[in-house]
Amino acid sequence: MRLIFLAMALFAGASQAADYIALPESTLGFSASFQGEAFDGKFAKFSPQIRFDPTQLGSSRFDVRIT
Repeated sequence: MRLIFLAMALFAGASQAADYIALPESTLGFSASFQGEAFDGKFAKFSPQIRFDPTQLGSSRFDVRIT
């Protein structure tokens, strides 16, 4: 969820729908808890597809394939 908000904040200045490519050093991680114990995790391989248009949010997309 934090990654989605970060992506939206980074691309808020775009005036039309645009496709963005993640840099090779990008990371995808998460934080969660199970039975009261907090833990963090990270995905080693993933490929995101980001299309963001602040004027037409319905056409914006954020898809991630974890491999």
